[in-house]
Amino acid sequence: MPKRFLPQLRQMHAFIGIGGPCIARELANRQPTASIYGCKDLQVAERFAALMRTDYYRLSITTDDTGVEACAALKNFFAIGVSAMQTRYPDKKRGGGQSKNPTAAAFTQATLEMARLCERLGGHPATAFGLAGLGDLHVTVGGGRNSRLGHGLGRNQTIMDLMSNELAGETVEGVDTARALATMILGNAAIKMESDDYFPLTFAIMDSILEQKSFVLDFANLIVR
Repeated sequence: MPKRFLPQLRQMHAFIGIGGPCIARELANRQPTASIYGCKDLQVAERFAALMRTDYYRLSITTDDTGVEACAALKNFFAIGVSAMQTRYPDKKRGGGQSKNPTAAAFTQATLEMARLCERLGGHPATAFGLAGLGDLHVTVGGGRNSRLGHGLGRNQTIMDLMSNELAGETVEGVDTARALATMILGNAAIKMESDDYFPLTFAIMDSILEQKSFVLDFANLIVR
């Protein structure tokens, strides 16, 4: 976040974090897109958003710049787990297509856990239920490297196999986020105490990535609301 910038960058009057679903190709084709700008100085955020808004590029603003940036990283991580549900339970009566119920449950759980982690990182939990969190998660699950990794894990492939073959040479952002989360959790006694019961999807994804385990999400542990 801004506090981690180089000294010369910390002298900036304001920092604006940009988040939310925004596939560059679609925006370039002027397809309707909604994103969010986060800045501690709301006037700065609004002034910049006013310069960038068009009839097809719609912008929200928030003072929660930390939450916007946290969700930008966390949605990649959680997209892995949600995408795994798309291939873990194929609908055999429909040619092996996705079973929708498991994916919907995991998506809801991902948003809930993203809100909890966002708050622990210094952001506002409500940010995870908006464009920066839920909205961007939806787009990321729809395609991309993190989604492809999740699909492989859902088919009981290991991360080592996936990163050595079909994803070789690819940058899968959610993997780095998993490492960062592990460091944060190991250094935070409060989060460690909450463990699997409070973050079942988080720990399931971390186990499959960091421990080279098969992806397992026990639906009995879900606390979807």
